[in-house]
Amino acid sequence: MMKKLTIIGSILVFALNAGVAFSANFPKAPHRVNEAEAEGLVRVNADELKELLNGPMNFKGENSRSTLTFSPDGSVERKGATTLKGKWHINPQKNAYCTAFNLKSGYQENCFAVFRSQDGIHFFDYDVDKGYDVHVWRRATEQ
Repeated sequence: MMKKLTIIGSILVFALNAGVAFSANFPKAPHRVNEAEAEGLVRVNADELKELLNGPMNFKGENSRSTLTFSPDGSVERKGATTLKGKWHINPQKNAYCTAFNLKSGYQENCFAVFRSQDGIHFFDYDVDKGYDVHVWRRATEQ
């Protein structure tokens, strides 16, 4: 019995540590685009976004965490509390990337302006239409 409890305890500690590692060291984004600009953060242009958005990225929202995997064919998969498959593209007119998913509430497309954080590893997304922060993200391989 004691051995089973020790194994269960070890599994729980591992799971908690994995969750902490995923969420650790995500900087706080300025709340609005104009605040990011006032802090001197640089907006990533459409050409840079094409280079950046390939493969898995760890995303942290206000109340969620997920991994989005961007594929060159324009498909994107979001794994978090649930798994969703959708599409993504670069919108050069908005200097942003856009994602589209079929949600329970219906089809939803959002476009995001991206600013590079001062550490050069993290990026801040701002909903183009609303102008406020939505996500902080980094490549899944970078901690």
